[in-house]
Amino acid sequence: MREKYRKGSMVGVVRGGTLALLCLGLVACGGGGNNGGGGGGGGTVTQPPVPTRQRIANGTFNLPPGAVFIQEFIVNRTGTADARVNWTSPGNDVDIALVRGRCLTGTCGQLLAADVTLGKPAVVQQSNLAPGDYSLLIENLGPGGEAGSYELFFTS
Repeated sequence: MREKYRKGSMVGVVRGGTLALLCLGLVACGGGGNNGGGGGGGGTVTQPPVPTRQRIANGTFNLPPGAVFIQEFIVNRTGTADARVNWTSPGNDVDIALVRGRCLTGTCGQLLAADVTLGKPAVVQQSNLAPGDYSLLIENLGPGGEAGSYELFFTS
């Protein structure tokens, strides 16, 4: 895993504080229903495996206003990623996002989930992640410098 921070906007994903606008477009889609199965009988019932949650990254950051910290991570099976970010000053606005791709190498992709509220801690979760490369972005919108910590989990 690689981590780094960059001064400026969120590496092409967000420009000029538009993370909130991008997040307005996030809509949870889901489906449900019966897969057409009916009651049979007489067979052995196999229980699905119990999901396991493991911490895949954690650390600290120290960001001047306008800077972005990036934590890249890779998942090798379908599952759910969730992150929790906390910081020192409630007077600072810190936003976080999960995106597809490796943002440190300039291949930031689709915005998957974001927390752009003023409250702390900031929390994001995205289910049904396919195997691949992803990045957690932490942006300090200020007004002052900020230090904090993050934890990133994966459940499958």
